[in-house]
Amino acid sequence: MINNNLDAINNNIKYTILLCITCFISNISQIPAFFGNFEFKCLILTIWGFTFILAIFDHLIVFNKKIFFPIIMLILFSIFIMICELLEVGAYVTSVFLYPVLLSISIFLIGFFIAPKVNARQLNYVMLFYTLAAIITSIFIYNHFSFFDFDWESRTYIYGSKNSISQIILTAIIYLAIKCNFNNKLFILLKWSGILGWVIFLLMLKSRATLISIPFIVLIILLFSRIKMSIKVMVVFIATTFIILLLVNQDFYNLIITNVILGASDASNLNVILSGRMDHLTQFMIMFPNNPFLGAGSFYLESFPLSVLLQFGILGAIPLFAIVLYPLWCALCYFDKKKSSNIFFLCIVIIYLLNGVFEEQAPFGPGVKCYMMWLLFGILLRWESIKKENTG
Repeated sequence: MINNNLDAINNNIKYTILLCITCFISNISQIPAFFGNFEFKCLILTIWGFTFILAIFDHLIVFNKKIFFPIIMLILFSIFIMICELLEVGAYVTSVFLYPVLLSISIFLIGFFIAPKVNARQLNYVMLFYTLAAIITSIFIYNHFSFFDFDWESRTYIYGSKNSISQIILTAIIYLAIKCNFNNKLFILLKWSGILGWVIFLLMLKSRATLISIPFIVLIILLFSRIKMSIKVMVVFIATTFIILLLVNQDFYNLIITNVILGASDASNLNVILSGRMDHLTQFMIMFPNNPFLGAGSFYLESFPLSVLLQFGILGAIPLFAIVLYPLWCALCYFDKKKSSNIFFLCIVIIYLLNGVFEEQAPFGPGVKCYMMWLLFGILLRWESIKKENTG
């Protein structure tokens, strides 16, 4: 009996360790010296693959009805791609979507399969490693570019891959705000001071696609989160103060709106403000009517819904849209919103879907940008399924 218990404990720990290592390496891969490193990419994929193989040997692979929907959608999308290639409508297999979609669904399945071997406390350790790696990466990025004279009025970004690291940082901020609760006043002060410092760093990165989701997150936390009322009052106070400063202080308005949100661009030129995205919208309006049902094949547009519709048409876009909206549906209609883990998940689903409005591959990619959403989705979906099966 003792040996069996020890085996069960070790069995749980090994998956937690693997997830901690994967999250840590994935996030530090965004450090400027490591970014784009092929060895890092291979190492991350190897650990994911090893985790899946372990799940097979531990007989964790199950065919649950909750995973049928995204798998069926993926199969339909794959069939659509093959038919279009046979018809020679366009170059579909070279689309940038294929790899991140397959990787995201694979991570979702891994999370779903190993969920019974990961409890809430262990998942918290995983998120702590995720957050620690995000902190280390932020420090390296800041130090790497600190020798430049940072200028709020400059249109030059201090880090070219700002959108990926900004999403990772915002995910970690939400985790700290919702999941990390301390009784010690010093730790509480350090936590909120760290969050404030990170928000300032996000402003310096000027990732507007990330920044615009912050008001939505604040609203979700106020409406659904079960954090202390005193913290909610503090959040409302800070948000109100922020809005008042924007209205009455011209210098603060210029800093936040003109230099960050508008990117120090000419406010009369919407295309410049949106970094050329109006040109992408015009291109979509011209090309989409030519083949609205099958699409034009591989083509680059800086917006997930527009790019998917243009490349794959309405028929190909339907399964992809269904896959990305499935986590949102589960977060709103299936998960128990009284749990802080589910509120946290709802927040990151919102920020990655909003990010997809302005970025081509979100919420599937690129790179390690979105993996946490799909990992959490798999784990939380399995937990809810087990709970409902036990109570039903």
